[in-house]
Amino acid sequence: GADLLALNMAARVADGDQIVVGVVPPEAAPPVSSTTSGIGTSADGSGGVPAGVGGSTTGGTVDLNAATVAELDALPGVGPVTATSIVSWRETNGRFATVDQLSEVDGIGPGRLAKIRDLVHVG
Repeated sequence: GADLLALNMAARVADGDQIVVGVVPPEAAPPVSSTTSGIGTSADGSGGVPAGVGGSTTGGTVDLNAATVAELDALPGVGPVTATSIVSWRETNGRFATVDQLSEVDGIGPGRLAKIRDLVHVG
């Protein structure tokens, strides 16, 4: 019964790290998986700030036109390569006009788009 969509299966873990996997309450934003190690901690000490903490969110969703690679990487089903592809698409083509334009990004097919559609917006 656990929601595994928010679990980053590619995250590096160290001995002693705790990974919390649980059931998401109805109508709640998906949890951001995290570890307690210093691996991946940024120079500013933010430690890979999860989506919803930066300035590019509205109502718990990530703004495709302002999100950083780290914020996009925190989305379920989006890893660092896909997050970088989203930012590269934005730099090459300009702002996203609709969420559906994510289908034009390399690595985002119909299934992945369906998983993240309700977690992103165009600001």
